[in-house]
Amino acid sequence: MEDVAETELSYQSINSSDATATILLIHGACSSPTEYKLATPFFPKHYHLLIPSLPGHGSSTHIKPFNLPLTCHLLASLVRKHATSGQAHIVGVSLGAHVALYLAGHYPDIVLTIFVSGYGRFPPPSKWVAPLLPYLVCGGQHVTNSLPKPLVRYFMDGASLDLEGTGVRSVQLCRQIIAVLCSTDEVKPVKARCLVVAATKRGVVPSNDSVEDAKVVGRIVRSGNEESRVVQMRSMRHPWDMQAPGVFAGCVVAWVEGRELPSEMEVVQM
Repeated sequence: MEDVAETELSYQSINSSDATATILLIHGACSSPTEYKLATPFFPKHYHLLIPSLPGHGSSTHIKPFNLPLTCHLLASLVRKHATSGQAHIVGVSLGAHVALYLAGHYPDIVLTIFVSGYGRFPPPSKWVAPLLPYLVCGGQHVTNSLPKPLVRYFMDGASLDLEGTGVRSVQLCRQIIAVLCSTDEVKPVKARCLVVAATKRGVVPSNDSVEDAKVVGRIVRSGNEESRVVQMRSMRHPWDMQAPGVFAGCVVAWVEGRELPSEMEVVQM
């Protein structure tokens, strides 16, 4: 594995030689490519994995601001330059799902298939809450990172949230992330097959995805490609790429290759 730092987005490249296709893995909010470190060994070696740091995150903290137009312009450039044949299968989790859908809607020429999980549609905060929310989110991130790692893994069913290399989580970045999460502009009909996943396991920590949010997105993407699907995974939590990395990689590959989906994935009727 090699770490590559360009003048624009920083990224990791895995299995780049003799690859038959590229999978672009887009991380979540206040995270980094490290989010996928447990999952990458489970992908077949013939897939090139391209894992960028989003603007303001990881090794791309020098790129500002974080917003969808700039982020996806840089991602599209990365795919065209480094992906096999200049195209990629697009995978995004949480905030990465928002980014992946915007990328697919605005740069369809680089997209082979789409796999998104944990997409959440959040209403704009009230005028009283809006000024405080970035500080609360930023503080919550710092608190989570300071908790004993075994305790976090216990409450998150084994998901490791110890993400080294995430850089400084600033209030400004949290404000920009909230703006993206409260927007609905990123979802457009897309020609590529899209799988929308909701990981709905509940627990002490409210880390379950919304099936209704997934269905809203599913209806939009299905209008562009009827083969697109919405599925629910009752045994997984929101960060299941870290909770069950082998299962996550297997599900991505099954969708990419057009094979039957694993039994853990229940197709949601629209």
